Amino acid sequence: MSYHDPYLTYSYQPFHWGTPYSFVWPNTQYFYMPMYPCYRQQNSFPPVDTKGFEQSAKRFQELMKEVTLFINSIIQSTEYAYQLMDAAQKSDQVRVEQLIKSAGISIKYKVSFTPSAIQITFDNSTDNFSCCSLLVVLRW
Repeated sequence: MSYHDPYLTYSYQPFHWGTPYSFVWPNTQYFYMPMYPCYRQQNSFPPVDTKGFEQSAKRFQELMKEVTLFINSIIQSTEYAYQLMDAAQKSDQVRVEQLIKSAGISIKYKVSFTPSAIQITFDNSTDNFSCCSLLVVLRW
């Protein structure tokens, strides 16, 4: 009695047809069931609460208004842009911070600069709600 091996009899491997539980062989269709039960993993995340997310978006919008004041000051006044760039290139931290405040910035910020760029991190966080910050990098 000879052993019948379908891989030797046919020149190609079986391929999936339809569901993952069926293989199609030439002129014959075999079905099998998996040996393990299929189950859906339960969602382990807490329910969605958008209050904090909405509050962060509102605070970020306020932050954007402040940053827009600063950017507009640079765009509208060549003298302001010159003074800011000159103070930064001379590493005059105090003068740079005075110029930023003079643009109408009332939120916290952190300034660093190099001979080729200025980097300002605007932060709209409070003691009881830390939500958002914005990094602005401008090349000279």
